[in-house]
Amino acid sequence: MEGSMAGLSLDDEEDEIIHLEREVTNQEISYVNCLVGVFLTSSVVHFQAMRSTLASVWHPISGVSISDMGKERYLFRFYYEVDVERVIKNGPWNFNSHLLILHRLQQGEDPLSVLLHWVDFWILIYDLPLGFMADAVAHRLGNFIGEFIEYDSAAVQLGYKRIMRVKVKVDVRKPLKRKKRIALKNGESVYVRF
Repeated sequence: MEGSMAGLSLDDEEDEIIHLEREVTNQEISYVNCLVGVFLTSSVVHFQAMRSTLASVWHPISGVSISDMGKERYLFRFYYEVDVERVIKNGPWNFNSHLLILHRLQQGEDPLSVLLHWVDFWILIYDLPLGFMADAVAHRLGNFIGEFIEYDSAAVQLGYKRIMRVKVKVDVRKPLKRKKRIALKNGESVYVRF
């Protein structure tokens, strides 16, 4: 009997691969109308104060459930689509001067592994020369700053100053861009500021 057992090895069985497929079940957590967020800070965020402040500021129709997921991430569960859209549209948000990076969860996404590095900002572009208040210019400058999202064509004009307003997705891991040199038709170049 000892001789027959000598050839057995648990390692062989343990090293065999079992191919499994993930199945969607009704018991899985639904993240419909949910945002996951993280605060851009190394400080501790006081959860109770943050929860009551954001619920008060956002004032959703039927409230919002805010959960601490660990790993400095928070789950924001809304009951109506309109509330989620309003929070996203009116961002970015902050608490105690700490930027809140939000991501709308899609079907199948894991809130603990979603990358949270991008924030949508409205950027003002100053010192644009005459004739440069155009959609194509907004796209080019927006893509230089980050990733272009939207151009507010109702440009603000303050006297002789022209200001372009562009919504841009910015990677918070990168330094903010402050200016860009653009070429004029006469061969000269000027800086526009952000």
